[in-house]
Amino acid sequence: MNIAPALTPLQSHYIALDGMPDRRFLRENLRLIKAGNTDLHIDLSRLPRLNAAGLGILLKLQRAAVKRGIELRLADVSESVSMFLELTRANDVFTLSDARERTLPQAA
Repeated sequence: MNIAPALTPLQSHYIALDGMPDRRFLRENLRLIKAGNTDLHIDLSRLPRLNAAGLGILLKLQRAAVKRGIELRLADVSESVSMFLELTRANDVFTLSDARERTLPQAA
């Protein structure tokens, strides 16, 4: 008799970014990605603007997530960050969400 292994449900980690993404932010979140079995939702509501270095950090996280089949979403993106993502065409790389309740499953 073949019994399929039980699938572990994906966990979602909601991360509020308080400042420009840096190497420490990258290391901490790469650990979550490498641990697997998690989706990342990064709240950018407190980030009024994004620079090239910060975008590079987010792109590295996105690449690592894609390699492991993990979804990375950017939530509550400000207008200026959204414009920067559009200008750099990075908006095609990321999944953007307007609010936390739209990115995380609702509690029953």
